[in-house]
Amino acid sequence: MQLPLELDIYTLLVLLMVSFVAVVIAEGVFMFIHHSMAAHAKGFAVICLLWAIVELVQLFDEGLITVGAVSNFNSAYLLLSSVVTSASLFFALSAVSDTKFRFGKFLVYSIPVLMLFAAYIVLYHFGLAQAKTNYHFPKIWLNDFSWDLIFCIVALLYCVFNTIYVLIKIRSIIHLYEQFAKDEEFSGHYPTKWLSEMIFWTYGLLAFFVFFLSQSSIELTVIYKSFMMVIMPLMGLGYITNAIGGKSGKVRFVDVYNLKWNPFKMRWETSVKEQYLQQKRIKEEEESENAFVADSRLTDEQSAEYRKKLEEWMDKEKPYLSQEFRAADVYKYLDIDRFTCNELFAKEYNCYFRVWVLTYRINYAIELMKQDPDKQIKSIAYESGFSSQAVFARSFANVKGMSCTEYRRALADADLTAQK
Repeated sequence: MQLPLELDIYTLLVLLMVSFVAVVIAEGVFMFIHHSMAAHAKGFAVICLLWAIVELVQLFDEGLITVGAVSNFNSAYLLLSSVVTSASLFFALSAVSDTKFRFGKFLVYSIPVLMLFAAYIVLYHFGLAQAKTNYHFPKIWLNDFSWDLIFCIVALLYCVFNTIYVLIKIRSIIHLYEQFAKDEEFSGHYPTKWLSEMIFWTYGLLAFFVFFLSQSSIELTVIYKSFMMVIMPLMGLGYITNAIGGKSGKVRFVDVYNLKWNPFKMRWETSVKEQYLQQKRIKEEEESENAFVADSRLTDEQSAEYRKKLEEWMDKEKPYLSQEFRAADVYKYLDIDRFTCNELFAKEYNCYFRVWVLTYRINYAIELMKQDPDKQIKSIAYESGFSSQAVFARSFANVKGMSCTEYRRALADADLTAQK
């Protein structure tokens, strides 16, 4: 086998097919694990596609690898590696610390990569660098000085130090997870041991990457690229799975705390989210208000009358669609005190107010799904009275035993069956 391979329409199709298969497998596995995390699956698929293209295209470009070269240490491959490394690390860090992709943060994070791109264009557009070549590595001093060589060194240092820096940040988050898990309410939701092992494997992968740059043999190239195509998706799944953490309906670390990295102190600064504090106050207030009374003060006739009046209010005005709807609104509307209201829910519904109003909101959300199967989950959540999409997703899973996406799919299947 001779490298580089000839790049024609057939080899290009093979390249794209292998890349596509890698993406489909990686995204399929991820969707199997987290059916409702479509946004993360898409992001993860893009990362896998980037790695597949960068690693496989090297087999077809003479500027990236040459038979008999002293090493794989060259500017083109290092530039591409810097891009995909940065994208992968940002995705992993975003998943672990925030679980949301924020374009503003990504833009700031990408400034060094953009600077590398600009430097590469300047070097070759203005002819400051000699033709692409492979250098002696790690014995840099054996090479003749060139701006291209300087670029290679800078790109490699960026890959190495950026990886170490991000892993330090993830390691710090693991400590926060462990502290968070000490609370009895959240224990066992974050398998930090697995996340720590992923960090260990990332350091190993970084060392393998540096070793690969120092070699040029076909055998090592095949081993390295096969390793990257398999291990990278697995490590990505490991990071994201543990970052999302927790089962449906359970409170996660990112639901409770805001995270802000302090680069000067090299540590995360945390603050409790106001939304979580508000929900906690509401929950405590409602549970206190809904404490069951020992002495019954409602007759069956009074209880039935209040229930009828309450349900008519719910059906006509739908006050539960407001995020500000509280138990206090109920006993104000019925003109009763909170103890009588508590007894009403205990006697007629055998539940707390919070569970009662949640049922109304979930049923309303289901009606919206039936009316418009393509309606966005986020819109359904807010229109149904939930404070956020995350709260809606956890509540729906608790009540129905499946995610919103699964339930919607079941509705679609039922409609197809009915049509037949």
